[in-house]
Amino acid sequence: RNKKDTNLMILFLSFSNIVGNGLTLISGMLVARWLLPEELGFFNSFTLLTGYIILAQLGIPSGLSRELPLYIGKNDTRKAHEYASVTQFWQLALGVGTFLILFFISLCFFFSQKYDYAAGLFVIGVLSFQVFYVTKYLKILYRTNREFNKISQLNLIVAFTSFASIIFVLKFGFYGLCIRSVVMV
Repeated sequence: RNKKDTNLMILFLSFSNIVGNGLTLISGMLVARWLLPEELGFFNSFTLLTGYIILAQLGIPSGLSRELPLYIGKNDTRKAHEYASVTQFWQLALGVGTFLILFFISLCFFFSQKYDYAAGLFVIGVLSFQVFYVTKYLKILYRTNREFNKISQLNLIVAFTSFASIIFVLKFGFYGLCIRSVVMV
């Protein structure tokens, strides 16, 4: 029974990833068709920040992903909880801190009527919070078949939401891409 549940979980996770990748590919081609290369390049220049911002984690989530299974395997739930709690605090502090910094910088651009910079930095603030807390912390905690099935369901919801939200790009161009990014989070 347990092996059958694991096989079904693997199939469901694979299916959700395939559907998600397929919809991402289709929506990416449509977005590229609807936006000028300059607009898409301008938006992508903001996403470069995320690659550098993520370095602020200092490897703490990676440590949790190695230590958590070790202490759970040793049945030392107290130690596992301590590692998870410290990592949660760090990731939340980074996510909220990064969001607030980028939010205030985007407000400065907004009030100086540089709306495209304001929108781009706001989106990166939201995405940074999502990356720090959801992607780099919460997903580390998933350990059971039931939890991986939840990830699969969430993958499908994100994939269909992402695909449906390309209408914003068609209607609003660069700003639609910003709206779409926030909606996907």
